[in-house]
Amino acid sequence: SFAMDGPKQESRIQTIANCNRQLSDAEIEHRIFKLHEPVESLPFRKECKYIFVTRSFPDIVWSFYNHWRNYSPTVMQQINASRYNYTLPRTFPDFDELNKKGDFTEYEYWRMTMTQGDDFGNPDGYPFWSQLWVIGSWLNICEQYNNIKVMHYNQMKQDLPTCMREIAAFLEIEIDENKFDCLVRNCTFNQMKAQQAKIFGEFGKMWWKEPAEFFYQGTND
Repeated sequence: SFAMDGPKQESRIQTIANCNRQLSDAEIEHRIFKLHEPVESLPFRKECKYIFVTRSFPDIVWSFYNHWRNYSPTVMQQINASRYNYTLPRTFPDFDELNKKGDFTEYEYWRMTMTQGDDFGNPDGYPFWSQLWVIGSWLNICEQYNNIKVMHYNQMKQDLPTCMREIAAFLEIEIDENKFDCLVRNCTFNQMKAQQAKIFGEFGKMWWKEPAEFFYQGTND
């Protein structure tokens, strides 16, 4: 719990100004922002609704490890260019360099992220940013506001229909029962994995060395 009261600053992956700019666009009635941010990084407004999906911390670490080793050279360049623009002190390390001897396993990354601080004042999180900070920032305030809903990844995998109904109710969206079963089926992990080429398109080839590995296992087993 040491990162639960993390520094009151944005992690700069998505700036508050950028969110505000898009929220002020009167031509768009509904907007969805998908982020991996602590609440300190967002414009928090009572008229907006926030859904935070939390997850087992080991699952988060294993998932990040899989993404990191699969980043394309182009994406690595973009990440470090962004870090330079925000004057972050360290470049993002190249996975292949760390793994030259083939011994940088998931467990080595676990030790790294738990013992080396990020660039935002947290004692953990390197080389990304502290996920304990992200989780703690939302859990610390979720019971104080009725416009925040917390879901758990495992809960969604185990009983997706119920979770989708809860989300629809939270967002005050009427469910079309004639389409609901199809919506549920298309949102399952296995179905998204089967349709990943259609989901990613050309973007997948730019972002990942092997786009097919993005949907990995959905668990750290």
